[in-house]
Amino acid sequence: MKILRKKFLLDFCFPKFCLGCYKNCNSYLCFSCFKKITYTGQIINSPLLYVKESIIIADSSDSILNKLIRAYYFQGIKEISIILAELFRVFWQGRNFSEPKHYQLFAFPESRENIYRRGYSANQEIVRLIATHFNYPLLNAEAKEEGLKTSLIVFSIFQIPKKKLMKELLKLPGHKEVYLVFLVAREASQNFTNYL
Repeated sequence: MKILRKKFLLDFCFPKFCLGCYKNCNSYLCFSCFKKITYTGQIINSPLLYVKESIIIADSSDSILNKLIRAYYFQGIKEISIILAELFRVFWQGRNFSEPKHYQLFAFPESRENIYRRGYSANQEIVRLIATHFNYPLLNAEAKEEGLKTSLIVFSIFQIPKKKLMKELLKLPGHKEVYLVFLVAREASQNFTNYL
């Protein structure tokens, strides 16, 4: 009962509104704005060893996804992780794969300062939701079968991972190919293109 009262008070004092059209709809993204998001998936041939594809997911309309990412990454609104994970799911399921593969997920670690300021790891939260939806094991879950060659999906939101950490990750055995997936706003996608 107390939890319901707290939720009612929070919703009353701090109502949720769509970050796209600012409509009071009890969600940070309404359905009409969700339909407006069109993806620009840039697939880059990375010079890094063992990396098959570097995929940059950006929003061609420039504003909605940018606001969602900034609110999630900088303002610490944890509920937006569900929306961003859903956007990733829609994009990932739209890709055509020639053969069924076994995937593992890895979230790039963040600095302790960012996690402390925000209260959670931005990458880890989204990766956990994606793993639950697609039934992909996490890299540290040790769910790999003997002799099974897996494809590793490395996920990062907003931040550019350090190359030193990337090289250490690619030395891990058992992965036949690695996909780098970055969920960024369109304005930041050029930085990732230059990095890769």
